[in-house]
Amino acid sequence: MTNEELFNDLKQFIDARLSQEMTHVATKEDLAGLATKEELARLATKDDIKGLNTRIDGLETTMNERFDEMMDAEIVKDHERRITRLEHKLA
Repeated sequence: MTNEELFNDLKQFIDARLSQEMTHVATKEDLAGLATKEELARLATKDDIKGLNTRIDGLETTMNERFDEMMDAEIVKDHERRITRLEHKLA
């Protein structure tokens, strides 16, 4: 085996080894899809989510109270009385 043949074999071995190792390395296209630090910083934290849940619970309570007020209104009660009268007439 001459030095040139040995050198070519060594180059082929190094090329094959590098190709094998490079299959596990991310490409620029792979990295382009990852989130940046700025994007990660904009994500909601657990405290933000807890705050939103508290606000939603407050809104739910407010809406329920408002609904109860509407149901207690004289117009609704009068409407219910009329329906009850109609039901009695039909029976």
